[in-house]
Amino acid sequence: MKLNTLSTILTCAPLLLLLHGSSRSTVLASPYSDNDSGRRIMNGQQANPADFPFLVRLVADGNLCGGSIISNYWIVTAAHCIFRARCQAIEIYRSNWQLGQPPQIHAAQCVIHPQNDPRRYAFDVALIRTVEDMVSGGLKAITLTPPGTRYPPGTPATIVGWGKIGYNAYPQTLLRGQSVLVPWDVCNAQFKAGSLRCSGNPNCNIEDIPNRVLCARGQGQDPQSMCGGDSGGPLIINGELAAINTASMYGSRPILTAGCVLGTATMHTSIVDYLPWLFSLVDPSVNTAGFPVAPESSTTLPVDG
Repeated sequence: MKLNTLSTILTCAPLLLLLHGSSRSTVLASPYSDNDSGRRIMNGQQANPADFPFLVRLVADGNLCGGSIISNYWIVTAAHCIFRARCQAIEIYRSNWQLGQPPQIHAAQCVIHPQNDPRRYAFDVALIRTVEDMVSGGLKAITLTPPGTRYPPGTPATIVGWGKIGYNAYPQTLLRGQSVLVPWDVCNAQFKAGSLRCSGNPNCNIEDIPNRVLCARGQGQDPQSMCGGDSGGPLIINGELAAINTASMYGSRPILTAGCVLGTATMHTSIVDYLPWLFSLVDPSVNTAGFPVAPESSTTLPVDG
């Protein structure tokens, strides 16, 4: 498929298309085998929910997304997952969610990054404070990437979720898969060429994607990748939350019936550059004054998270 047939789309998915749950992901070991139910859709593998006790499934204003528990009362997700939703109406499920189960966690407060710009995927990060103490309730928080961490291209990463795995296809179980990081300029050229405004021209004069993203791509003849419904879920490196799933490439319009294009780069909002903002809400006692953050773009100055 030629690049000029691609379209960029934020990777949340409308629930009215959702029949089951789903997604692809990457590196964490699981005792589950690579059985047919996992491998037949978007090359994902069936995941053991117990391997991902920090993962939650979100349904917000009819859209399916993922999220990660980062403390007793806080979940981090993508801003575009929840910006249209009434906070207390967001449905939150544990990683061992099964079809037909009611929500087990409830939202008390939602905070979207004040500089969020969905047109550019910029500052695509949000927090949900929960009513329940999730950790005391048997779940676990994932460790955040340490301040100043930078990952080179070729670093292996894991994504996990319930997102779209084909043309309007969703699996009944949690899936995982493996990707590796690719250079930012490769990712930027692909997403610009995939813009409807650029008509396939990689040198199109529109804004670059944010600098504060990690780009990943599946490898081999059967590459694994995130897709619609995986937004907000984790990109995991060395067991730590490195980034939040943000966007992928679709093959045609309309996007609601198209499939994601395997082998293309996916975009993930880097956690390390938002640590000051996250801690200002989750744990204000943490002194983040010395935390290095990258500028959001080459034309903007660094901000405090």
